[in-house]
Amino acid sequence: MNHSSHSTRSGFSLIELVVTMTILAILVGVVSFRSGSLVEKGKTAKILSLVDTLRTACSLYHADTGQYAYEYTNYAATHRKLSGTQTSVAGWNGPYIEAPLTHNGSNPYGSLHVYNNVQANSWIRGFDVDGDGTEDVTSTGNMLWLSGIPEEAAKQIDAALDKGVKGTWTDSGRVRWSSSSKYCWILLYY
Repeated sequence: MNHSSHSTRSGFSLIELVVTMTILAILVGVVSFRSGSLVEKGKTAKILSLVDTLRTACSLYHADTGQYAYEYTNYAATHRKLSGTQTSVAGWNGPYIEAPLTHNGSNPYGSLHVYNNVQANSWIRGFDVDGDGTEDVTSTGNMLWLSGIPEEAAKQIDAALDKGVKGTWTDSGRVRWSSSSKYCWILLYY
């Protein structure tokens, strides 16, 4: 009888296990990164949808009343001209939005308000709509103020709303953003 003397190997070597674990770690990292990006894009899309809704609501309010509306987050009904019921505003034919704006519900990053003056709280001087270095809208109009907006989200909002406007993206066009405060201002209607 002739017996071969070869042994059969079972299992994985240490190198094969390390390579497999490395590949799995890379895949998990890629999936995590991509899903994080999708979450951020979803938040930005929510803000852009809100901007469209509020722009239309402000336009209708102005057409009905001849005034610029304001809508403050989590304030009494007297501070909400776009939602609820108004009896003190002649021509009011709303509500112009489905529900009052809410802190962290309407803005996935923080607070928000719709102001009826583009220099509200003296945060900014106005809006350089055409990007020529001069503020074109400096007083009446509707401005959306958002807090907690990260730079990447602000850039996406600016890219969507200010396509092709010359000047610096942080202070030209209808979108302004402050890196120090993480505030974003959007000119809704003027």
